Amino acid sequence: MATGKRLESWKEIAEHLRRGVTTVQRWEREEDLPIHRHVHGTGGSVFAFADDLDRWRTSREPSPLGVAGGPAIAPSEDVWETPGGAMPLGSPFYISRGADDEFREAVARRSSIVLVKGARQAGKSSLLARALADARLRRAAVAFTDVQALGHDDLRSPTAFYQALGRSLAEQTKVSSSIRDGWNDHDSPNTNFSRYVQRVILAGPQHVVWGLDEVDRLVGRDFAVDVFGLFRSWHNRRALDPAASWGRLTLAIAYATEAHLLIADVNQSPFNVGIRVALEDFTAEDVMTLNERYGSLLDGAAAVARLMSLVGGHPYLLQCVFSEVRRGATLDRVEDDARREDGSLGEHLRRLRAVLRLEPALEQAMAAVVKQGRCPDRDTFYRLRSGGLILGASPADARPRCGLYRQLASAD
Repeated sequence: MATGKRLESWKEIAEHLRRGVTTVQRWEREEDLPIHRHVHGTGGSVFAFADDLDRWRTSREPSPLGVAGGPAIAPSEDVWETPGGAMPLGSPFYISRGADDEFREAVARRSSIVLVKGARQAGKSSLLARALADARLRRAAVAFTDVQALGHDDLRSPTAFYQALGRSLAEQTKVSSSIRDGWNDHDSPNTNFSRYVQRVILAGPQHVVWGLDEVDRLVGRDFAVDVFGLFRSWHNRRALDPAASWGRLTLAIAYATEAHLLIADVNQSPFNVGIRVALEDFTAEDVMTLNERYGSLLDGAAAVARLMSLVGGHPYLLQCVFSEVRRGATLDRVEDDARREDGSLGEHLRRLRAVLRLEPALEQAMAAVVKQGRCPDRDTFYRLRSGGLILGASPADARPRCGLYRQLASAD
């Protein structure tokens, strides 16, 4: 018989699980979340017991060995992961945040445009990969484009860019018609690509989910405004004619750059429509959970707090530190290596310093953030924030993303 606190509504259940109402309702439908219903004369109501929910949550969380409900023991060598890049889908070290549910739910609802914005190395690619995996399970046709992986020739002109996208879409959605077959040089590249997507990629009955990562690479390209304007036009056409083929397309886009730096015209921007999700760094509770997934390498909350004073909730840097500790390093040594620019944290700082030196204005702005607690102007503020170096809502309250980044203002 269930015992413990009784939660009397979807709202209370969602608050207990620290998720949205739509998420916990999906969990009941698809993952056997223990919800009870009491039907009475005026309708129905739901309730749940906190102990039941806690046991359900524990049973579905991966152990450090990646087995749900398994023993919390230190992972063997073959499951340790190298820091950096998107995390494997089955990784036991992936920490789901509130933004995960928002983003994945929006893709599952087949929204026209779903956006996830976050600083560099915040986990956007890993989240995008999981949303696309969800879509495959729902039997959608899924395509993925990493703009960072496109070659120089693919970015030399809008025609080359769209044809590269078309070839990739055709291959991934398994259509035989080539984008070059119907290309008409008398029409604009936008018209040609849009026609191909509508008549070929969306010709079948399947819903198509197209994930685009690192679209920031288009910043500074003459045709970027046309590309983003085209995406916005597809969203508008879907709204104007819901029965048309555009209703079978979802764009899931991950980016770091501030939207106004990607495209200045708000009327053509796809970044102010659709569903927008912000991916933040880990909370202290997230880091405690991550430590448990690593077999409790750090001894208790005090050690976790000390770690966060150095790297904050920065997902990539946390991976680096846990990797160092796994190899036998102590927190004392990690902190010392960072000051001496040895180890993975030191190498990370050297790379950032090299990037900042290429643009003295950014280097000076970062120094001002560290020493004065403010950024000199809005342009450098947005660029540093997009680059994952600082946090804050405005130049006046800019601050380094983590304690480690205070060293970026120190003399060499």
